[in-house]
Amino acid sequence: MNHSGIHHMIVKIDSKKSILNITSKNNPIKIPINNAGNDCNVQRMVIKSASIPNVFYNVNTNNNYFFINTLGQGRQYITIPEGQYSIAELIAYINATTAFTTAGAVLTFDSLKNKLISTCGQILTYEWDDNILLLNPTANILLGLINDQDFVVPAAIATIHPHMSDLSGIRNIYIETSFSKMNSLSDQGHSDIGAIIPIDQPFGGIVQYLNNESSLDSVTRSTIYSQNMTDPQFTLRDVDGNVLNMNGLHYEIHWKMYMTHREHIEM
Repeated sequence: MNHSGIHHMIVKIDSKKSILNITSKNNPIKIPINNAGNDCNVQRMVIKSASIPNVFYNVNTNNNYFFINTLGQGRQYITIPEGQYSIAELIAYINATTAFTTAGAVLTFDSLKNKLISTCGQILTYEWDDNILLLNPTANILLGLINDQDFVVPAAIATIHPHMSDLSGIRNIYIETSFSKMNSLSDQGHSDIGAIIPIDQPFGGIVQYLNNESSLDSVTRSTIYSQNMTDPQFTLRDVDGNVLNMNGLHYEIHWKMYMTHREHIEM
């Protein structure tokens, strides 16, 4: 006969354990528990605690390039190296690029309005769409520009960018699990997000997250939606779904998982 019930288990994620690593960046991590069959289904899960270093650059490969166009040069691409930038460091790097110096373009900063200002001896255009390579700039958030729109700087006229420069970086860590199927929904559609951890520490600090789990009532879910936990994989992502680069540093996460388990008893 079959006997089934709900039980829980603690799953410890320790990225220092090399046996768990499936990439050199410690993210994602896969735990080889080799649970075969469909006799153990996850019903609910919560994070009991987490300790994650904030090592996520505010300029990275997901937001670090843009292009400008002038009559003399045509389109020029500018790529900003990964790193943790202040507004002064960002301006200094861009102003020193060949594209900017050749065009005679200069970025400055209005500290009262908290916005960048562009000045150029000729008409300068921050272009949104590259029709040839079918690319769009990703650095508009850094420059305070509007997505889907070109931004034209008239010749010899200091022009304030429309938005503030956003160098705040990653705000939340979205932990995706290979088995949760929690029916998570975002503006990009369905996703398998098991937990969200807010980043409340500055760059270089340690995010300490604790879920006291005030309510221990199990949320019973249909076995149609419950997912078997076979070699679970955990991936730390940003809000856009990009895998976060841990830059070689380690983290710990402790999950509490409620599962249904079917025991086969010989009679």
